[in-house]
Amino acid sequence: MWILGSLWVTVVVLFLYLLPALLLSVALANAPVELATETSLQEQLPVLAPENLVTYLLRFLFPGLGMTVALIFGALAAGSEYSWETMKVILSQQPGRLGVLSGKLLALFNLLLLFALIGFFVGGASSLAVGLFSGTAPARPPAIELLGGIGVGALILAVWATFGFALATLFRSTALAVGLGLIYSFAVEPALSGLSTMNESVATIARFFPGASTSTLSFAFEATEDPAFSESFLSPVQSALVLLLYIVAFVLIAALVFRRRDVT
Repeated sequence: MWILGSLWVTVVVLFLYLLPALLLSVALANAPVELATETSLQEQLPVLAPENLVTYLLRFLFPGLGMTVALIFGALAAGSEYSWETMKVILSQQPGRLGVLSGKLLALFNLLLLFALIGFFVGGASSLAVGLFSGTAPARPPAIELLGGIGVGALILAVWATFGFALATLFRSTALAVGLGLIYSFAVEPALSGLSTMNESVATIARFFPGASTSTLSFAFEATEDPAFSESFLSPVQSALVLLLYIVAFVLIAALVFRRRDVT
Protein backbone atom coordinates (compact mmCIF):
# COMPACT_ATOMS: atom_id res chain seq x y z
CA MET A 1 0.00 0.00 0.00
CA TRP A 2 2.80 2.41 0.88
CA ILE A 3 4.65 1.57 -2.34
CA LEU A 4 1.56 2.19 -4.45
CA GLY A 5 0.90 5.41 -2.56
CA SER A 6 4.44 6.60 -3.23
CA LEU A 7 4.04 5.70 -6.90
CA TRP A 8 0.75 7.62 -7.01
CA VAL A 9 2.32 10.81 -5.68
CA THR A 10 5.47 10.43 -7.81
CA VAL A 11 3.53 10.07 -11.05
CA VAL A 12 1.42 13.15 -10.32
CA VAL A 13 4.34 15.39 -9.36
CA LEU A 14 7.06 14.12 -11.69
CA PHE A 15 5.38 12.87 -14.85
CA LEU A 16 2.23 14.98 -14.99
CA TYR A 17 3.65 18.34 -13.93
CA LEU A 18 7.39 18.64 -13.29
CA LEU A 19 8.77 16.99 -16.42
CA PRO A 20 6.36 18.72 -18.87
CA ALA A 21 7.14 22.10 -17.28
CA LEU A 22 10.91 21.49 -17.35
CA LEU A 23 10.89 20.26 -20.95
CA LEU A 24 8.97 23.32 -22.11
CA SER A 25 11.21 25.68 -20.17
CA VAL A 26 14.24 24.13 -21.87
CA ALA A 27 12.54 24.43 -25.26
CA LEU A 28 11.78 28.10 -24.62
CA ALA A 29 15.34 28.73 -23.48
CA ASN A 30 16.63 27.39 -26.81
CA ALA A 31 13.97 29.17 -28.86
CA PRO A 32 14.58 32.45 -30.72
CA VAL A 33 14.41 35.60 -28.62
CA GLU A 34 11.21 36.83 -30.28
CA LEU A 35 9.38 33.57 -29.58
CA ALA A 36 10.72 33.29 -26.05
CA THR A 37 9.64 36.81 -25.13
CA GLU A 38 6.17 36.49 -26.62
CA THR A 39 5.39 33.02 -25.29
CA SER A 40 4.99 32.17 -21.64
CA LEU A 41 5.04 28.80 -20.00
CA GLN A 42 1.39 29.07 -19.09
CA GLU A 43 0.39 29.92 -22.67
CA GLN A 44 2.19 26.88 -24.01
CA LEU A 45 0.89 24.48 -21.37
CA PRO A 46 -2.49 25.85 -20.28
CA VAL A 47 -3.54 22.34 -19.31
CA LEU A 48 -1.14 22.55 -16.34
CA ALA A 49 -2.87 25.62 -14.94
CA PRO A 50 -4.73 25.20 -11.62
CA GLU A 51 -8.06 26.07 -13.22
CA ASN A 52 -7.66 22.98 -15.43
CA LEU A 53 -6.77 20.66 -12.54
CA VAL A 54 -9.95 18.58 -12.71
CA THR A 55 -9.96 17.95 -16.45
CA TYR A 56 -6.22 17.24 -16.49
CA LEU A 57 -6.18 14.67 -13.69
CA LEU A 58 -9.36 12.92 -14.82
CA ARG A 59 -7.93 12.55 -18.29
CA PHE A 60 -4.36 11.50 -17.55
CA LEU A 61 -4.29 10.04 -14.02
CA PHE A 62 -7.41 8.10 -13.13
CA PRO A 63 -8.17 6.11 -16.33
CA GLY A 64 -4.66 4.62 -16.62
CA LEU A 65 -2.68 4.47 -13.42
CA GLY A 66 -5.77 4.95 -11.26
CA MET A 67 -7.63 1.92 -12.53
CA THR A 68 -4.49 -0.23 -12.22
CA VAL A 69 -3.76 0.85 -8.65
CA ALA A 70 -7.41 0.38 -7.66
CA LEU A 71 -7.48 -3.10 -9.20
CA ILE A 72 -4.42 -4.08 -7.16
CA PHE A 73 -5.93 -2.60 -4.00
CA GLY A 74 -9.13 -4.60 -4.44
CA ALA A 75 -7.25 -7.82 -5.09
CA LEU A 76 -5.02 -7.26 -2.05
CA ALA A 77 -7.99 -6.53 0.19
CA ALA A 78 -9.77 -9.77 -0.70
CA GLY A 79 -6.99 -12.18 -1.69
CA SER A 80 -4.21 -11.56 0.83
CA GLU A 81 -5.99 -13.43 3.62
CA TYR A 82 -5.98 -16.62 1.55
CA SER A 83 -2.24 -16.54 0.89
CA TRP A 84 -1.55 -15.67 4.53
CA GLU A 85 -3.97 -18.46 5.62
CA THR A 86 -5.56 -16.07 8.10
CA MET A 87 -9.11 -16.14 6.72
CA LYS A 88 -10.01 -19.19 8.84
CA VAL A 89 -8.79 -17.40 11.96
CA ILE A 90 -10.83 -14.28 11.16
CA LEU A 91 -14.02 -16.23 10.51
CA SER A 92 -13.63 -18.19 13.73
CA GLN A 93 -13.97 -14.94 15.70
CA GLN A 94 -17.13 -12.94 16.39
CA PRO A 95 -17.91 -11.30 12.98
CA GLY A 96 -19.83 -13.33 10.43
CA ARG A 97 -18.83 -13.71 6.81
CA LEU A 98 -20.85 -10.78 5.55
CA GLY A 99 -19.57 -8.68 8.44
CA VAL A 100 -15.97 -9.45 7.47
CA LEU A 101 -16.72 -8.69 3.82
CA SER A 102 -18.47 -5.42 4.68
CA GLY A 103 -15.57 -4.32 6.86
CA LYS A 104 -13.07 -5.01 4.10
CA LEU A 105 -15.14 -3.11 1.54
CA LEU A 106 -15.64 -0.16 3.87
CA ALA A 107 -11.90 0.07 4.52
CA LEU A 108 -11.22 -0.28 0.79
CA PHE A 109 -13.62 2.53 -0.17
CA ASN A 110 -12.13 4.81 2.48
CA LEU A 111 -8.66 4.13 1.07
CA LEU A 112 -9.82 4.88 -2.47
CA LEU A 113 -11.39 8.18 -1.39
CA LEU A 114 -8.15 9.05 0.38
CA PHE A 115 -6.17 8.34 -2.79
CA ALA A 116 -8.52 10.52 -4.84
CA LEU A 117 -8.09 13.36 -2.35
CA ILE A 118 -4.31 12.93 -2.30
CA GLY A 119 -4.19 12.96 -6.10
CA PHE A 120 -6.08 16.24 -6.32
CA PHE A 121 -4.17 17.81 -3.43
CA VAL A 122 -0.76 16.94 -4.87
CA GLY A 123 -1.90 17.88 -8.36
CA GLY A 124 -3.23 21.22 -7.12
CA ALA A 125 0.04 22.02 -5.33
CA SER A 126 2.05 21.04 -8.42
CA SER A 127 -0.11 23.12 -10.76
CA LEU A 128 0.17 26.08 -8.41
CA ALA A 129 3.97 25.72 -8.43
CA VAL A 130 3.97 25.63 -12.24
CA GLY A 131 1.75 28.71 -12.38
CA LEU A 132 4.01 30.65 -10.03
CA PHE A 133 7.09 29.52 -11.97
CA SER A 134 5.54 30.75 -15.22
CA GLY A 135 4.96 34.19 -13.72
CA THR A 136 1.19 34.19 -14.15
CA ALA A 137 -1.55 34.62 -11.58
CA PRO A 138 -3.08 31.15 -11.10
CA ALA A 139 -6.82 30.81 -10.65
CA ARG A 140 -8.32 27.96 -8.66
CA PRO A 141 -10.91 25.64 -10.23
CA PRO A 142 -14.58 26.15 -9.26
CA ALA A 143 -15.44 24.44 -5.99
CA ILE A 144 -18.34 22.50 -7.50
CA GLU A 145 -16.15 21.27 -10.35
CA LEU A 146 -13.44 20.26 -7.89
CA LEU A 147 -15.87 18.28 -5.72
CA GLY A 148 -17.34 16.68 -8.81
CA GLY A 149 -13.90 15.72 -10.05
CA ILE A 150 -13.03 14.10 -6.73
CA GLY A 151 -16.31 12.18 -6.83
CA VAL A 152 -15.75 11.02 -10.40
CA GLY A 153 -12.18 10.00 -9.62
CA ALA A 154 -13.31 8.04 -6.55
CA LEU A 155 -16.04 6.35 -8.63
CA ILE A 156 -13.51 5.27 -11.26
CA LEU A 157 -11.25 3.86 -8.57
CA ALA A 158 -14.18 2.12 -6.85
CA VAL A 159 -15.38 0.18 -9.89
CA TRP A 160 -11.94 -1.23 -10.66
CA ALA A 161 -11.23 -1.96 -7.00
CA THR A 162 -14.46 -3.95 -6.64
CA PHE A 163 -13.57 -5.75 -9.89
CA GLY A 164 -10.27 -6.86 -8.36
CA PHE A 165 -12.04 -7.65 -5.09
CA ALA A 166 -14.55 -9.93 -6.85
CA LEU A 167 -11.83 -11.68 -8.86
CA ALA A 168 -9.71 -12.30 -5.75
CA THR A 169 -12.75 -13.69 -3.93
CA LEU A 170 -13.63 -15.98 -6.83
CA PHE A 171 -10.13 -17.38 -7.30
CA ARG A 172 -8.86 -16.97 -3.70
CA SER A 173 -5.64 -15.51 -5.07
CA THR A 174 -4.19 -12.02 -5.27
CA ALA A 175 -1.76 -12.62 -8.13
CA LEU A 176 -4.32 -14.36 -10.36
CA ALA A 177 -6.91 -11.64 -9.72
CA VAL A 178 -4.45 -8.88 -10.62
CA GLY A 179 -3.30 -10.74 -13.73
CA LEU A 180 -6.80 -11.45 -15.00
CA GLY A 181 -7.93 -7.90 -14.25
CA LEU A 182 -5.02 -6.37 -16.16
CA ILE A 183 -5.53 -8.76 -19.08
CA TYR A 184 -9.16 -7.73 -19.31
CA SER A 185 -8.57 -3.98 -18.98
CA PHE A 186 -5.59 -3.75 -21.34
CA ALA A 187 -6.18 -6.63 -23.78
CA VAL A 188 -9.69 -8.10 -23.82
CA GLU A 189 -11.80 -4.95 -23.71
CA PRO A 190 -9.62 -2.99 -26.19
CA ALA A 191 -9.82 -5.95 -28.58
CA LEU A 192 -13.60 -6.10 -28.29
CA SER A 193 -13.82 -2.34 -28.72
CA GLY A 194 -11.74 -2.68 -31.88
CA LEU A 195 -14.23 -5.21 -33.22
CA SER A 196 -17.05 -2.76 -32.56
CA THR A 197 -16.10 -0.87 -35.72
CA MET A 198 -17.11 -3.92 -37.76
CA ASN A 199 -20.46 -4.71 -36.15
CA GLU A 200 -23.19 -2.42 -34.80
CA SER A 201 -24.34 -4.94 -32.18
CA VAL A 202 -20.84 -5.24 -30.77
CA ALA A 203 -20.52 -1.44 -30.84
CA THR A 204 -23.74 -1.09 -28.81
CA ILE A 205 -22.52 -3.59 -26.22
CA ALA A 206 -19.06 -2.02 -26.08
CA ARG A 207 -20.56 1.27 -24.91
CA PHE A 208 -21.50 -0.43 -21.63
CA PHE A 209 -18.07 -1.89 -20.86
CA PRO A 210 -16.46 -0.56 -17.65
CA GLY A 211 -13.45 0.71 -19.58
CA ALA A 212 -15.64 2.63 -22.02
CA SER A 213 -17.61 4.20 -19.18
CA THR A 214 -14.37 5.09 -17.43
CA SER A 215 -13.13 6.81 -20.59
CA THR A 216 -16.39 8.74 -20.89
CA LEU A 217 -16.20 9.99 -17.31
CA SER A 218 -12.60 11.07 -17.85
CA PHE A 219 -14.00 13.68 -20.28
CA ALA A 220 -17.01 14.55 -18.09
CA PHE A 221 -15.84 18.13 -17.42
CA GLU A 222 -14.68 18.87 -20.95
CA ALA A 223 -16.85 20.42 -23.63
CA THR A 224 -17.01 17.78 -26.36
CA GLU A 225 -19.00 18.62 -29.46
CA ASP A 226 -17.74 15.77 -31.65
CA PRO A 227 -20.79 13.81 -32.91
CA ALA A 228 -18.66 10.67 -33.29
CA PHE A 229 -17.83 10.81 -29.58
CA SER A 230 -21.51 11.04 -28.64
CA GLU A 231 -22.38 8.11 -30.89
CA SER A 232 -19.58 5.88 -29.63
CA PHE A 233 -19.96 6.51 -25.88
CA LEU A 234 -22.69 7.03 -23.33
CA SER A 235 -23.31 10.37 -21.67
CA PRO A 236 -21.39 11.09 -18.44
CA VAL A 237 -24.53 10.55 -16.34
CA GLN A 238 -25.27 7.25 -18.04
CA SER A 239 -21.66 6.18 -17.64
CA ALA A 240 -21.77 6.97 -13.92
CA LEU A 241 -24.92 4.87 -13.54
CA VAL A 242 -23.31 2.01 -15.45
CA LEU A 243 -20.25 2.10 -13.20
CA LEU A 244 -22.47 2.14 -10.10
CA LEU A 245 -24.28 -0.94 -11.41
CA TYR A 246 -20.92 -2.65 -11.98
CA ILE A 247 -19.90 -1.85 -8.40
CA VAL A 248 -23.13 -3.35 -7.05
CA ALA A 249 -22.74 -6.43 -9.26
CA PHE A 250 -19.12 -7.03 -8.26
CA VAL A 251 -19.97 -6.66 -4.55
CA LEU A 252 -22.93 -9.03 -4.86
CA ILE A 253 -20.84 -11.63 -6.68
CA ALA A 254 -18.15 -11.45 -4.00
CA ALA A 255 -20.74 -11.64 -1.20
CA LEU A 256 -22.58 -14.64 -2.66
CA VAL A 257 -19.40 -16.59 -3.31
CA PHE A 258 -17.79 -15.71 0.02
CA ARG A 259 -20.94 -16.51 2.02
CA ARG A 260 -21.53 -19.99 0.62
CA ARG A 261 -18.09 -21.36 -0.30
CA ASP A 262 -15.46 -23.07 1.81
CA VAL A 263 -12.59 -20.64 2.37
CA THR A 264 -9.85 -23.24 2.93
